[in-house]
Amino acid sequence: MMPAASVGAAWCREYCFASPPLPVVYEATVSHSYAEAIDYLRGRKRELFTALHHYGAILLRGFSITTAREFQNAVEVFVPKLANYQGGDSPRLAVTEKIYTSTSYPAALPIALHNEMSYTREYPSLVAFYCEQPPESDGETPLADCRRVLHALPKALVEKLARKRLRYVQNLAAHAGIGKSWPHTFETSDRARVEAILRARGAELEWRANGALRIVEVVDPIVTHPRTGERVFFSQAHMWHVSSLDAKTRRALLKLTSEDDLYHHCTFGDGSPISDEDLAEMRRALDAAKIQFAWHKHDLLLVDNILVAHARNPFQGERRVLVAMG
Repeated sequence: MMPAASVGAAWCREYCFASPPLPVVYEATVSHSYAEAIDYLRGRKRELFTALHHYGAILLRGFSITTAREFQNAVEVFVPKLANYQGGDSPRLAVTEKIYTSTSYPAALPIALHNEMSYTREYPSLVAFYCEQPPESDGETPLADCRRVLHALPKALVEKLARKRLRYVQNLAAHAGIGKSWPHTFETSDRARVEAILRARGAELEWRANGALRIVEVVDPIVTHPRTGERVFFSQAHMWHVSSLDAKTRRALLKLTSEDDLYHHCTFGDGSPISDEDLAEMRRALDAAKIQFAWHKHDLLLVDNILVAHARNPFQGERRVLVAMG
C-alpha cells in the first residue's frame, strides 16, 4: 500500500476515512491564501496524480477554494482542458462554461453508484466535486472502488459481460418531457452537430417523425485503466435498466410502450435481455464496496472515473455540490 504521507506532510494532515482507503484525505493544517493553495497543487501535481491513480479518489479539505471559479481553476491544474457536458444524461445547470451543478434529482431519492457517462465511449477520466453548501443532514457522495466491484462479481457474469458487452438505448424527446430532451442533452438544437457527435462516438442514431432522437450504443462494461493496467467494472446498466424503477411505475410504463422505447434501457450487446439475477449481482457488488463520508463546506473531491464509481444519498436541507469533468 502506498504511504499516505507522501504528499506535502508539512502542509497537510493526511488520513483516510475507512479501509480500504477511499478517498485519501489531504487536510490543510496551515493558514494560507487561495494563491498559495493553487501553488501547492501545482507543485505537487505529479504526486497527487500518483495518489489519485493508486487510491481512486483524493479529497482536499480545508483549502482556501471558496468559489465556483476558484474550483474550476483548481481542477484545471490537473486537467487544463475541462469538458463540457454535451451528451450527458443527468439534468444539470451550468454555473460557468465548464462547471455544472450535480444532478438535479429529488432530495428524498438516492442516485445509485455509477461511473459517469459509462453508457458511451466518450466519457471523462476525471470527475471533480466541490461542496459549496453541505446539507443539513445526509447527502453524502458514496464511492466504490470498481476494482473491488469486479472482483466481487461472479466469474460467469464477468465473462458474460466481457463477451457480450452492453447495449444502451436512449429515446430523447424534442422538447421537455420525461427526462432530458435531445437539445438539452447535447447543448445544441443543430441536428447536424448532434449527428457529428454521435457518429464520432460510433453510436447508432435515428430521428423519429415526432422530432425525437433514438440513440443506441454498444460499449464495454469491463475496461482496463489506461495508466494502471487494472481491469474494472465500468457501468450503469443497473440504473438504465427498467428494473431500476419501482414495480408500479415499471408496470405503468410497460403498458404504454416497449422496454426499447423507454427513455432509457439497457440490454446485453447482442440485444438479449439482462436477467434480474445478473442485475442484482451488479447492485450487490457495488453496494458491498460502498464507502461514504460527510461533506464539509469547500471540500474538493477528485475521482478517477474509471477506477471509482460515485453516487448520492438522499438529504435534508439545501445542498449544493458542483461538478467538473475532463
